[in-house]
Amino acid sequence: MQTNGYLRKGIEYSSFRLMASRLGYCIMLVKDGYKVVAFDFDINEIKKLNTFEFPIFEPGLKELVENQTNKKKLVFSSDVKKLKNVQVIWFCYDTPVLQNDKADVNYVYEQITYCFNYFPKKCIIIISSQLPVGSTRHLKNKYINDFSNNEV
Repeated sequence: MQTNGYLRKGIEYSSFRLMASRLGYCIMLVKDGYKVVAFDFDINEIKKLNTFEFPIFEPGLKELVENQTNKKKLVFSSDVKKLKNVQVIWFCYDTPVLQNDKADVNYVYEQITYCFNYFPKKCIIIISSQLPVGSTRHLKNKYINDFSNNEV
């Protein structure tokens, strides 16, 4: 997957700052030249990532991540306040499945709505989760109701 095109329109390439919530997306974006805050609420997960302990093995991953973190192009954080300094927020949550084989969308909604208070104005929000049709509209309306002064 390449990010050339849409994400770069109207955003100066060298100053582009993005938050993403999954390691794979973060690595892809850093390789494309973006500055990325890899965010997770799980402090222990962030501690592991900051010591280069990854949940997957991929040849060259450790070296790539070390290189990019040393250049300050990739930062791992559980501090939700870091959202205030980004231009794009990319939520990449796996949607949990309940025993009755239905998606537990509440988990994803809770993660996203908790961050509402920290969304910068004029920020692009991308949601990559397995959610039912209408979920984005539902979240947008909730955001508008809670934060009517900000643009969506």
